[in-house]
Amino acid sequence: MGRKRRAYLLTFFVAYMVVDLLEVSGYISPRSLIDHSYAIISKR
Repeated sequence: MGRKRRAYLLTFFVAYMVVDLLEVSGYISPRSLIDHSYAIISKR
């Protein structure tokens, strides 16, 4: 169980890093990022 949780955290961290890089590069805006995050969370 703990291992699966760690995998989730790692996946979330990697996704956060990629999104952060995209945001800094100017590909996406913070507003669309927030909306996308809410969509993912609500889907779960």
